[in-house]
Amino acid sequence: PEKAELVLEAARKQHVGTESLSVTCAGSSEEVARSCGIVLLCLPDGSSMRSCVETLAPSLQPGALVIDTSTTSPEDARSAAAGLKEKGVSFLDAPVTGLPARAAA
Repeated sequence: PEKAELVLEAARKQHVGTESLSVTCAGSSEEVARSCGIVLLCLPDGSSMRSCVETLAPSLQPGALVIDTSTTSPEDARSAAAGLKEKGVSFLDAPVTGLPARAAA
């Protein structure tokens, strides 16, 4: 099976028993960015998402894909996509939301 990377030390503590799932816990966001061609984000708000993307961006490799499932504003998503595009990184905005108007935007 493919390996998944967990970013936060807190995530490592919450995922007791992940050894049998072939999960590798990364020590930092930068390690995830360097190691993974696809990075999945699910954060509580646009500010958190922007901060995370800014942290990841310098270490992401051209051709990587960042998928963001955070419920953020369209402006946040467009800004993140534009910044990553400059590095040759794709951005997919795929919000998890219960509000049809925000999802459609």
